[in-house]
Amino acid sequence: MKNFSSELPKSFAVFKKSTRGKVLPISLSLSILFWCIDSLIVYLTLLAFDIDFISYLNIIAIYTTAIVLGVISFLPLGIGVVEGSLVGFFTMNGIELSLATALVVFIRLFTRWIGVVFGFIALKILK
Repeated sequence: MKNFSSELPKSFAVFKKSTRGKVLPISLSLSILFWCIDSLIVYLTLLAFDIDFISYLNIIAIYTTAIVLGVISFLPLGIGVVEGSLVGFFTMNGIELSLATALVVFIRLFTRWIGVVFGFIALKILK
């Protein structure tokens, strides 16, 4: 802890700087846009599987809650926690367990893991 205590004032300064002026509204707007687009992907995936009884606003709440639970778990990409949460939320909203599980795997592949793969490719190309 002694090694980290000297860095604590620096982190407070960075936090203070990043929440002043134009930075906060811009980053907040970009975050909201990201969550809406990510939730739209989930919604369109559900529509592709002929599931139209869950509204887009409910999808936003369901998906962001599952992602936040995954972040709180401190696991990489919330693996396991996000999937379990999404399956639970989908079954609570009337989707069969087997279909909900397949949907969650599909959704996670297209919303998170494809970005990770592209990131690794970009990292390899850019060295």
